[in-house]
Amino acid sequence: MSWDDCEMPEFTRQRISIARKLHKCCECHKPIPVGMKYWYFVGKWEGDVSAFKQHIECRDACYLVQTHYHECIPFGALREHIGDAGRKNYSDCTKEQRKLLATGLRASRLKTKEQIKEYNERHKSRDAEC
Repeated sequence: MSWDDCEMPEFTRQRISIARKLHKCCECHKPIPVGMKYWYFVGKWEGDVSAFKQHIECRDACYLVQTHYHECIPFGALREHIGDAGRKNYSDCTKEQRKLLATGLRASRLKTKEQIKEYNERHKSRDAEC
């Protein structure tokens, strides 16, 4: 799907948040543990407001395709896109996406406050992106 096919929302708001309760990533469908930084996106399409939560790495995997190939990946379609990309000529991008997705999946398994604090420190510079 090209950028021309992408339905742009009427408005968007996005930020990096810290989970106060357990959330689920819309891309890998794994948990975002309490205390972990995650990407929050809300937008309005055709009169309906929708919100999405992503591991930072899962968001990065989506943006990788958007910036390198100028293709739209709808929220929740990352895994499907990675599978389709294997059938296209995206091998370099697909490897990087899989690596980012795997990192996000590993992040969902963090349990201790120390592990989550270390994860958040690694992503500290991301706060400025919002």
